[in-house]
Amino acid sequence: MLNSDYTRQRIINAAYDLFGRVGYTATTVRMIAEQADVSLSAIPYYYESKENLFRIVADLSINEFSSFFEEINKEIDGVLQNDCIDFLVAKNLFEKLVNRHLDYVFNTENEVQLRFLFQLRSSQDHPDYDNDRFYSITIKPMCSLIRILRPDIEDINEIIVIAYAIIGEHLVFCYHRPSILSQLGTQDYNEISGKIKSILVERDLKSIIH
Repeated sequence: MLNSDYTRQRIINAAYDLFGRVGYTATTVRMIAEQADVSLSAIPYYYESKENLFRIVADLSINEFSSFFEEINKEIDGVLQNDCIDFLVAKNLFEKLVNRHLDYVFNTENEVQLRFLFQLRSSQDHPDYDNDRFYSITIKPMCSLIRILRPDIEDINEIIVIAYAIIGEHLVFCYHRPSILSQLGTQDYNEISGKIKSILVERDLKSIIH
């Protein structure tokens, strides 16, 4: 790898972590340079400004997140093209989408990305960004499946709230992992994660299908 490529990646990694942990405003160019172990001038040299660096990190993060759901979302899109969708097919896809999201949330290697995405979605402490891209990755396909599984719910706002409630429930088990493990009497996350996921999938299905 060329030295310039190495430097760029160190800056990206540091910005990714800091923007997620302390927010956009509190993160300074100096903080990024110090964590990346590069000169202060390297940030504007390679990325022009903190704002531009943030947008690059946001694009990278969302592209990575989107690629994780690409296969299941293509499958859902293909099924939605049909005029008449079988209930059991929709139920199976809903379960697969929920499992996919849980796989992402429960993977400890995604912690830095999860923190950044949480900042991007929940805080206004950053340059304006197109959050509709998030909607199209997880919330939109989930809402489409809920509408099929619950044709009695006519209010799209209610469906959106249900979808966000499901996603939010999953995130609780990520952000409160140490407390949950303590109360479950184990420090081995891998030992218990499978059981937690199966419980959550079952709960999510029950919340939709009465």
